[in-house]
Amino acid sequence: MKWIIALWLLGSVAWAQTADPVVYFSLTESLEDLRPLEGAEVPPGPVWFKVEPGSTWEGIGFSSISTWCCKGVGGGSTDPHGPKQDHPHPGPYVDQRDLSGYLEGSVREFYMDCYLTGQPYEHTFTNFTIRSSRPATMPTPIGDLTVEVRY
Repeated sequence: MKWIIALWLLGSVAWAQTADPVVYFSLTESLEDLRPLEGAEVPPGPVWFKVEPGSTWEGIGFSSISTWCCKGVGGGSTDPHGPKQDHPHPGPYVDQRDLSGYLEGSVREFYMDCYLTGQPYEHTFTNFTIRSSRPATMPTPIGDLTVEVRY
């Protein structure tokens, strides 16, 4: 019975890993609010992108990952990728980019190459949309009342 439970637990762990690489984004340098990038609406300003290589890339023994961001691929924007970032294995595979100035509603591409001892092995990309920033709110006390002022 113990062996059956152990095998079941091992199988559960394998399901938790992704085979393909996944890109996450965070609005904080601490990466405490990571969310999947694919199809996300990302606000302008500083953003941190984190690549999780997945079991396929880990299984081939890759040597590095290169990333590019944020080519316009839709929504009225066609500008090229910014500078390439190289990340030797093992990571972390984190890029910080400033998305200020990108057109609201534009679709952007985050592109990755996986290298085996310096030779390109596989590439992939994920798309996301630039959304408008939310208005800042600040509670302003007036006597016993608190008024919310929106900018």
